[in-house]
Amino acid sequence: MATWNAYKLKRSVLAIGNNGERVPVMIPEGAVVTLVEIPLNHSRRMLDVEWDGRTLTMFTQDLLERGVKEKLERASASAA
Repeated sequence: MATWNAYKLKRSVLAIGNNGERVPVMIPEGAVVTLVEIPLNHSRRMLDVEWDGRTLTMFTQDLLERGVKEKLERASASAA
């Protein structure tokens, strides 16, 4: 089963990690982030993504300008 809720970054993007206090995190060029909320809401200024096992907050505009939709293959629940 394929999903389109992932974006590959064409350039590095600054995000905010929230583990009790806000910490800046630079997501590198070439990284793939997945959207926590689906579908992408273009009217929201910020959104949550998952990268490197963490949930981060980033500007929606940064994702749209610096990311390219990426098709990821996901294993079905019955494949376990």
